[in-house]
Amino acid sequence: MIQFNLCRFGKLVKWMLQGDKRYLIKSFLQVLVVMLLIFIFFTILINTTGDDPHGYKSCGIAAFAMVVVNLVLGPALMFYSMEGKHDMQALMLLPASNFEKYLVRHLNWILTLILATLAFFAADVLQYLIHLVLGHDYVRFVGSVIVNDMIGPIASSRYASEAFRPRFIASMTVLVIWFQSLYAIGATLIRTRKFSWVFTTVFIILLGFLVYKIQGYVEAIQLNDHSSAGDYAIGFGFYLVWAMINYCLSYRFFCRTQVISKFVNF
Repeated sequence: MIQFNLCRFGKLVKWMLQGDKRYLIKSFLQVLVVMLLIFIFFTILINTTGDDPHGYKSCGIAAFAMVVVNLVLGPALMFYSMEGKHDMQALMLLPASNFEKYLVRHLNWILTLILATLAFFAADVLQYLIHLVLGHDYVRFVGSVIVNDMIGPIASSRYASEAFRPRFIASMTVLVIWFQSLYAIGATLIRTRKFSWVFTTVFIILLGFLVYKIQGYVEAIQLNDHSSAGDYAIGFGFYLVWAMINYCLSYRFFCRTQVISKFVNF
């Protein structure tokens, strides 16, 4: 039976923040340094004059790719802040339900994603200031490049009606949720915390080939923009229900962590 108490969950979140404070700060600084080095590499080291807009576009592509990867792989990182089995045992012994403990681990990777986004903006401001100090005439924020030079032209092009139709956005959303649910299973099923995302990625690639083959015979699960409303609803519901089942399995594997001492929680 799933039990949830808001007051108890709040105390659990406070405990998580206190225990993972060092990890969260380290994650923020790591992303900040990596982003800043990427920005400097493309806008200063490669472009010595600092007036080439292509350098900023490369920075925008790198930053956007990092955000997307972190968003999709996020659940695989829910246990990265826990060092060894003793931290896991301490978590399982806390006076809270397993459901609350499972939710707080998801909250951990969500906070990490938020901090990574903040680190991007901080690195963007720093690169802007560095260019001003160096006296470069062409100075821009990478964030503005992403919005104005990358997303803007696509939104105003003749392909905008096709690329940004509601079905496209809905399809991308449900696929991200589906990918996240698979990484959530990998994080709770595989005991090797640091490399669970590797095994999960390999599994997703193999699963992707299987789904691709099945789609050739079952049109309803293709999420095709040109399919009928009924077929699209069936495909959308198929991936959404599959994702919910994955999260349920992930939670069940998490509940078995305290009694199973093998490579996988199975």
